[in-house]
Amino acid sequence: MKGEFKLVVLLLIKNKPKRACEILTDAVEIYNKKPSNGYLYPILEDLEVKEYIEVSLEGKRRVYNITYKGKDELKRLKLNLFEKIEKLMKFRDMLMDYEVQ
Repeated sequence: MKGEFKLVVLLLIKNKPKRACEILTDAVEIYNKKPSNGYLYPILEDLEVKEYIEVSLEGKRRVYNITYKGKDELKRLKLNLFEKIEKLMKFRDMLMDYEVQ
């Protein structure tokens, strides 16, 4: 799920920089539950180290923004996800044709 959540984080900040609490709140719409801070912060740190996001300060609060490198990674992750979905759809079709004996 961490790879998937990296995609979600990049997607959530692609149009507007956000604080961690906003990312967590917006993630609820996707997961129907709020991921924990302990889950989010290591992912944010990893994305920052890889230069997919940059961090700025608004007062004492950290705000996360996607970089050009992050946008390229978002495209790559999106294509990767679409390939996985396509494979799952083929598998689903095979299962639909399978008759239990």
